[in-house]
Amino acid sequence: MSQEAPDHSSRPHAEFGPSGLKYVAHCAGFHQPYSTNEYAEKGTRIHEAVEVGDPSALHNEEEVGIYEKIIEAENTMIRLCFGGWEIVEDHREIRLSMKLPREQETFGTCDRLLVYKTPSGSMALMMDYKTGIMKIDPAEENWQAKAYVIGAFQKIPSLSAVTFAFIVPRLDGETVSDPMFHTFTREQLPRLEEEVASVIETATRVRAKWDVDRTDGLAIRSQPEPAELNPSSSCRFCQYEDVCPAMGALVCDVAKAAAPSAKTFRFDPSSREPSEVQKRYLIAKIVEAWAEREKRAAVAMAIEGTEFPDLRLHNGGVTASVADSTSFFNLAQSLGLLAEDLIEMASFPVAKVRDALPKGTRDNFIEACKDNGYIKESAPRWSLKERA
Repeated sequence: MSQEAPDHSSRPHAEFGPSGLKYVAHCAGFHQPYSTNEYAEKGTRIHEAVEVGDPSALHNEEEVGIYEKIIEAENTMIRLCFGGWEIVEDHREIRLSMKLPREQETFGTCDRLLVYKTPSGSMALMMDYKTGIMKIDPAEENWQAKAYVIGAFQKIPSLSAVTFAFIVPRLDGETVSDPMFHTFTREQLPRLEEEVASVIETATRVRAKWDVDRTDGLAIRSQPEPAELNPSSSCRFCQYEDVCPAMGALVCDVAKAAAPSAKTFRFDPSSREPSEVQKRYLIAKIVEAWAEREKRAAVAMAIEGTEFPDLRLHNGGVTASVADSTSFFNLAQSLGLLAEDLIEMASFPVAKVRDALPKGTRDNFIEACKDNGYIKESAPRWSLKERA
């Protein structure tokens, strides 16, 4: 029987919630905006389905397949942890608060928390479902796991140990047969609290230095020092990626290595003075060419069999072009397409058609096409070139 799915999208978000701690632990200035995309929405749908045990609201077979793998892996983890012990509490989507040293506090929602009794006391199993394909840090080092374990120990004082497991139904398209898990003991609680508190304290201080106004152009009134920031592959998720001084410093270092004979690499990222804008433009051109070379080299290595720690080879498919236009046209017609429909689908190279006409008619042809709306022009494609 179908159940009404819960609405996870309406939940409040903590500024330093468990799921985002890994980013600020790596870079204290990291700030991810609360936005959504199709992958996040898919993950939300699957989480909601698992919560009520009903996949009927899922959109396709892929989502149902992930749902089923989560249920299977979850049951395997429960058997592995509990054996014959009695389960005394079973919570799905439970909100946990974490009180930390120096009067700090955060909160988050754990996908599942089970408490069971053993001869030596109460223990718990916590599980978090990961529906994407991004790499998950080991449970014993994972900041999200640490935060939720703190919340469990604080909420249930009788717990002597908590096993935290990540249920990862997909990783490069394959099921992970063994959930990633680690058991934390209550004796570790003070250390865990101090570690999480330290991350939040540093991030609170560094984040406060961002003051960027995008309402009218771009005004950077203040920002952290480059030494306080740590660029990484996660920068693409940060709302300050385009104005990050550490990223700018990194770009300068790359430009210096790629073109050591260039005159200058230091610049003011917020300035609109022509000389400063010119510096940034020239550096961007140098780094752009370097980046394309590096990407091509990395893809070539992957095709040849190299395995990278955090990258996987992705085949985006091939593109097809018509080699024999006349035969292509005739074959499509023979299978039922009308000539008018084929012409409507076709994309004619305007410049080639113009150049094939007699010289005296070319300009008149283009003007007549414009006047009658047969062709439309894009906006000019502007760029800058160095003066001779």
